[in-house]
Amino acid sequence: MKRVVCIGGGHCNCQVLKLLKKLILEAEKNPELPKMKVTLINEAPLSYYSGMLPGSVSKLYTDDDIKIHLEPLAIWCAADYIEHRVAYIKADENRVYLENGETVDYDVLAVNVGSKTRDTLDVKGVWENGLTTRPINDLLPKIVNKEN
Repeated sequence: MKRVVCIGGGHCNCQVLKLLKKLILEAEKNPELPKMKVTLINEAPLSYYSGMLPGSVSKLYTDDDIKIHLEPLAIWCAADYIEHRVAYIKADENRVYLENGETVDYDVLAVNVGSKTRDTLDVKGVWENGLTTRPINDLLPKIVNKEN
C-alpha cells in the first residue's frame, strides 16, 4: 500500500485530494489497482480558497464563503487528517517530522504550504503602513483591521 502525504491545505493540495479520492474509489472496485493511504497535514483547521480571494476583497464573497474546512474535506476524500505544524522533512528517510515529536512516513509527498512575503520583518514601517499578501490566511484579517 502506497502512503501519500499532503502537507498543507491550500488550493493545490485540495485538488490533489479530490484526484486521490477518485483513485481510491477506483482501486476499491478493481483489485489489480494499487491501494493507497492518504494523509493531509496542516497546522490550522482551515484554509482560504485563493481563487476566490479577489472576490472576497471586493466584497463579492464573505470570509466564510472562501474558507475550506480541512478535516471534513479529508474525511470526504478518504484521507486521514493531522492538525499539526511540520518541523522538517527528511527526504532520505521518507519521513515528515511534526513539531509535537510525531513522525509520518510516506512514499509520495505533496508539499503545498504557500509562501510568505520575504524580509518584511526587516524593513521598518512595513507592518505599520503596508499590507502584505502572504501568507494568504493572514490577508483577510489584515484587510478587515485596516478598514476598522
